[in-house]
Amino acid sequence: MKRLEPIEGLRAWLALWVVTDHVMSYSGFDDDGTLAGLPKLLREGTLAVDVFIAISGFVIFLLLDKRTENYRQFVCRRFFRLYPLYLPLFLLAIPLSGLRLWVANHSQAYFTSSDQIFETNLVNSAWHGWLVNIPAHLTMLHGMVPDSLAGATMTRLTWLGPAWSISLEWQFYLVAPLAFFLATSSNAAWRTILFAACAGFFYLGHTFAWSDGFFPFHVEFFFIGALSYFAFKRHSPNVAAGKEPGTFLPAICAAWMLFLLAVKVREMIPLGLWLIFFGLLLEPEESVFAKTLLPLFTNPVAKFLGKISYSIYLSHELVLIAMQAVLLKCLPHLGRMAHFWVLLALTTGVTIAVSAVLYRKIE
Repeated sequence: MKRLEPIEGLRAWLALWVVTDHVMSYSGFDDDGTLAGLPKLLREGTLAVDVFIAISGFVIFLLLDKRTENYRQFVCRRFFRLYPLYLPLFLLAIPLSGLRLWVANHSQAYFTSSDQIFETNLVNSAWHGWLVNIPAHLTMLHGMVPDSLAGATMTRLTWLGPAWSISLEWQFYLVAPLAFFLATSSNAAWRTILFAACAGFFYLGHTFAWSDGFFPFHVEFFFIGALSYFAFKRHSPNVAAGKEPGTFLPAICAAWMLFLLAVKVREMIPLGLWLIFFGLLLEPEESVFAKTLLPLFTNPVAKFLGKISYSIYLSHELVLIAMQAVLLKCLPHLGRMAHFWVLLALTTGVTIAVSAVLYRKIE
């Protein structure tokens, strides 16, 4: 559907946001209260992941609504969407953990002592609990494993850091067909059960310490994404026919209110960002907002990067570690800002090149 094309471009911008966040981290720009404005937002890459999750809820419910397939077919198709790229990158990340440890021990000019300790503990604990960590990662269910069981500093981040959200996606895929069945049931009791389950998952995720890669911890973003699909399905034809006004300006106003609340609840930021984008999706094509803003997501570069965004997201950390090692060897005395820009250029360029190959050969 032409109206959904901007989603590809949004994925591209979100993936680049995550890359920038990690490059800032490796350059010594920590969110320690000294950052403000755009730099502070860019340093919050996990917010981009939350928007990714809302997209997943939206797109998966779209697929479930448009395709007729049984549970086994759906799960198999989604498994082979994730696993062929995930597996080789995960296996590569295991031996590269040695390089990650070297980088942590030689980045004193950019890492604080606490950063070095965290990175060192992350690698060491991953190997210490490898009997749990590796099998859990091979099933893509490592996000469900509590740190206390695996003996890891943060089990979800061991080996291949970005893969924590892949585990989260996989957990969602396993329950999405049931959720869609309940959501579209004509029986009000089934819909009530679904809403109660979502509320219960939300409570569990924000009450008990488990793992940030555990599905209940992010159920609200999947829920909002799925709910958005039903709103889109209902209103999009009317908007296209000129029977309803655009929703971009109301979305901007509502998002601004959420951003004000984000001082206390940071999850309001990704919800606000998704609301703005969703309002843009429901904007009439002839409106000034659609003509001005949609090209940011539908231009050829954004569409290309959107196609390879999964590879960008999953591979960039390995590239970043390698590029950091190169700079520490070749240009060890760069200032923090210069190091950031050089590292960002190298990491982004190499990641895009690698991701284009991975997309062509594997995805």
